[in-house]
Amino acid sequence: MKRIGDQTDRVRGQGGPTLGHPHTAVETDGLFFSEGILAGTLVATQIGWRRAETLSPGDMIQTFDCGLCRLSEVHHAAASIAPTQWPSAHWPLAVPAGVIGNASDMRILPGQLVLLDSDIADDMLGDPFALIPARALDGWRGIAPHPPGAAEQAVVLLFDEDQIVYAASSVLLFCPGLSGQSISTDASGLTALQHPKGDGQQANYVPLSLTDARDLVACMMAQDLGAALAAP
Repeated sequence: MKRIGDQTDRVRGQGGPTLGHPHTAVETDGLFFSEGILAGTLVATQIGWRRAETLSPGDMIQTFDCGLCRLSEVHHAAASIAPTQWPSAHWPLAVPAGVIGNASDMRILPGQLVLLDSDIADDMLGDPFALIPARALDGWRGIAPHPPGAAEQAVVLLFDEDQIVYAASSVLLFCPGLSGQSISTDASGLTALQHPKGDGQQANYVPLSLTDARDLVACMMAQDLGAALAAP
């Protein structure tokens, strides 16, 4: 089993702990980051939409597979380097309204895992749901890197088990669990989302590799192009 930190990029400054692992320091400074939920992102909770940075352990969060789930831990990071020092490969991605279910324009970190519902994924993987690193979306429907702001903050929401949460209306974001049974890839290298079993066992979310995710998105781009060419 591999934890989420083994699947996505975690970038840190000199001497600073990484963001995103449930057993590192809760508050982290002197760094930049490429995973987590950016401050300002709205997350669906029991009492409505709330900014990610205002959430606390014990809050009830609406999840994709398990309904309302109690938030176990919340980790924060504040980037203290200047935006000009932030490597462009780790810039947040600007996502135009409506592209991945977001009601308005939003930003997402490139290492954040996103769950997509796609007929192309169904054709390629035998499952319409694909969990992919956001960086693979670069270039699709106007999604592009955008320079970071002067005081960026990121939040990692942790549950007892891996969960997918709703953000910015219908965007589906992966949040890791504390169970030690997070991201995994089987011996054959299969990378597909495993749905929860009917007997109540926890879902096991397995992301596509960045290469496979980019292949999927390339096919989605081709589908869009084909539809545009076929339009009267």
